[in-house]
Amino acid sequence: MEIERRHGSLIKGIRAMYDEATAKQSSESTFLTMRYGLMTIVEALERELSAKIIKKGKRVQKISKQAHGYELTVSNQEKIQADSIFIALPYHEIIPLFGEDAIFEEIGEIPSASVATVAMIFPKNAIEKDIKGSGFVVSRNEDFSMTACSWIHKKWPHTVPEDKILLRAYLGRRKEESIVELADKAIEETVLSDLNRIMKINQAPEFTMITR
Repeated sequence: MEIERRHGSLIKGIRAMYDEATAKQSSESTFLTMRYGLMTIVEALERELSAKIIKKGKRVQKISKQAHGYELTVSNQEKIQADSIFIALPYHEIIPLFGEDAIFEEIGEIPSASVATVAMIFPKNAIEKDIKGSGFVVSRNEDFSMTACSWIHKKWPHTVPEDKILLRAYLGRRKEESIVELADKAIEETVLSDLNRIMKINQAPEFTMITR
């Protein structure tokens, strides 16, 4: 990448560009979300749609391609006809639904990786040396365990108390997944070590949540 070539690393390049780029930006976040979370969209749809349309507590067991549309077999062997379907599942769970149908056969060849998400809450005064912006991604060429980190309190200020800071870091990439299997404490220490190479944090997090 050009930034890495000019500055020696992606992180150094981003640091060098921050002052110039952010000086022209508004102090307000450019990221948008629902005030009370994305779940409010689902809840609103559920209120508006008929109970006959929404089927809860049922698992789709099989999907069959028909001449026109699809037939879904759910957990009680009920058959549902559909003109089209939208699937929100990990790809490895999609293939068995179609049985011997080769429609999604190539999906199984898509490479995947296990990742961990680390959310940490700090008091506002724990950050001695912050960086501008709302997060960063890490190049594979960098000697970091993290792959990215987001400043949630900057992206969506309404989701975090004014006296707190919420950071969300990501670890794990293809062929480098062993870190995801470490104990929670080891993962937390790894993230803090990486962050302190970029900024200055003088306290341990008040709360940490790790999901894999």
